[in-house]
Amino acid sequence: MQLQAVELWESGLKAIEDHTFHGLTKLTILDVMDCHVNSPITNFTFDGLKSVQTIDLSLSNISTMEVGALDGLHNQQTLRLCDNPLKTLNALLFARETVPSISEIFLWEKHLDMRLQTEMAKTDAGIKLCNTRPTSNDLC
Repeated sequence: MQLQAVELWESGLKAIEDHTFHGLTKLTILDVMDCHVNSPITNFTFDGLKSVQTIDLSLSNISTMEVGALDGLHNQQTLRLCDNPLKTLNALLFARETVPSISEIFLWEKHLDMRLQTEMAKTDAGIKLCNTRPTSNDLC
């Protein structure tokens, strides 16, 4: 039996090394919310997560996501990036050719959302960007 969910929120995780998740082909949920990760998200961070549907990186101190970081995540539907010090996200990160199933990206950074929305409109990605802070007990 293989893991289907990894939830490390508030774990004190400081870095996600490249290829950390390699071999976890049945994983559908990766939750590293509120972990204060100090490493960039590279093209190899999520290597091997062929079945992942949801990745939550909210409140994790993510400042950089390389173009190609989501390549090969063909079942990826939801990405949560709320409250991270991201200055920019390239719309090519969410290209339909590489992440065909992604349908929702959760951001709270309005300045980042507006730039990303403009860039994504050029690519006709058809992805819903959620930039409103949740109410009650909803997360991101």
